[in-house]
Amino acid sequence: MSSSKTTQRKRARGTMLIYDPGTATPEASPLQRPPSLPDMQRIVGGYIEAVPFFDSIEIEGKVVRCVVFVNEEGKLSSRWNGTERGPLAINRAATLLWEAALQRVVPPRSLRRGNDALDVIAGPALVLTGDDDFMEAL
Repeated sequence: MSSSKTTQRKRARGTMLIYDPGTATPEASPLQRPPSLPDMQRIVGGYIEAVPFFDSIEIEGKVVRCVVFVNEEGKLSSRWNGTERGPLAINRAATLLWEAALQRVVPPRSLRRGNDALDVIAGPALVLTGDDDFMEAL
């Protein structure tokens, strides 16, 4: 591997955005590498699941690619680390961002039929975005 490729890999950078239910503004953290699986599970409060078709997000007026993870049982009763709990709260901010991402795919898709919501994100949403090396490491 050439030294320029090695240098580029070392500089792989990304951003972690955590959208919690009830908040419109995410908690943002810069990252040198993707978080570990246990860290992602801790953030979402259970086993992770990638959100389908939520592969872009607009940040500061620019659409960038992303991967979004949520608790795979967030809409169900779940058990995590020995604790029983009911469904997680609907995450309106993350659901709206997912809807916007669906409008950017071909053909455009929607989470709504008329005024009825077909799907929502429940619980914290972990959004990861970054340069090519960062995204490929996911």
